[in-house]
Amino acid sequence: MRILITTSTFPPQSGGVAEVAARQVAALRGMGHEVKVLSGGDPQATDAEEGVQRLPIRPGRFPCYAAGDALGIHDPARRAVYLDAVRAARADVIVSHCWQAWNTDWLFDAQPAIETPIVLFSHGTSVNTKNGRTGLLRYVRWRSYAWRRIPRSLRSASAFVALADHADSDRFLDVSIARRIGVPVHVVANGSSEDVRAAADASPGRERLVLCVGQYTPEKNFAGVLDAFLHAGRKDWAIAFCGSSANGYLERLRQRVAGSLEAQEGRVAFHVGLGRRELAALYAKASIFAFASRTECQPLVVLDAMAAGMPFLSTDVGCVRTFPGGLTVPDNSVFETELVRLMADASLRERLGDEGRAAAERTYNWRVSAARLEQILSQVVANVQRAAGANS
Repeated sequence: MRILITTSTFPPQSGGVAEVAARQVAALRGMGHEVKVLSGGDPQATDAEEGVQRLPIRPGRFPCYAAGDALGIHDPARRAVYLDAVRAARADVIVSHCWQAWNTDWLFDAQPAIETPIVLFSHGTSVNTKNGRTGLLRYVRWRSYAWRRIPRSLRSASAFVALADHADSDRFLDVSIARRIGVPVHVVANGSSEDVRAAADASPGRERLVLCVGQYTPEKNFAGVLDAFLHAGRKDWAIAFCGSSANGYLERLRQRVAGSLEAQEGRVAFHVGLGRRELAALYAKASIFAFASRTECQPLVVLDAMAAGMPFLSTDVGCVRTFPGGLTVPDNSVFETELVRLMADASLRERLGDEGRAAAERTYNWRVSAARLEQILSQVVANVQRAAGANS
């Protein structure tokens, strides 16, 4: 098949969407398919990869465009460049990543002029998320998108793919809407890191270390994890936080522990910009993965903890409650209690770690995900060819 993958962000840009798109490209090419990528970024970037075309659209631009869906904000020049590139790809099928992104919204706006079948690959929605000081205003701005665009695009897509068979009113709102309007939901789960799995296999053993990985932002709520750890009062345990870049939020976390006994004893560490191997090594030696995020869909960092055979403790966000291998809690008030429980019970940690590792090998790996995606794409193309033959 000739496959076109459109995504607002792609490596070397970081983030879950970029990671998933890159994994799909590598796997589908490995299966013998011709795969091209259209993404945003600098067209003159020196990191150009064969088959990857970067358009002059900043990855950070898409929230403004999408929020402006109800405000009349448009970018016809860049939209025309993008749609011309889509047509020039001459693909058999398009995989478009993400709601609330220019690459997806402009595709569906252009139908029926874009005749290539579109598979909408969802990473969840945030149209109903009200976090932060501007949460209510943001919620109001997204009403048109939630009420009109999501149902319309679901009906127009040749296939709709979600990360899990899970529906709610927040990040899996699209699954709820699809079920309500009778659109089939195909499931292709995220995979977990092979680097982490290999590091865990080679690890000599685990330390009394709590690990927290994500971004240094209020949404990821590292402060909640830090407070739970400090209140636990276990002097025989340490904690490590990992994020891709330093910012004001990180500085506030550092100030929170400045002068404390934990900081003086080196039991609280903040890491920035670790490489894959360094991060995998932390996954391999830590004993508990702590995750107190306020909003998520299907977090890769938790799946990586499962691949490492490390039990996780998470707030009840996205579809995390469906993951074997850990504990989920409704809010921060219970987080500390369950953290202390995991710290004290080695047999519980071992049992949960084994359950998570088995699920990562069985379900949450990129090989299984790619095979499922290939099956969906093949069926979409076959349906189009069958319909063309019937009409000829």
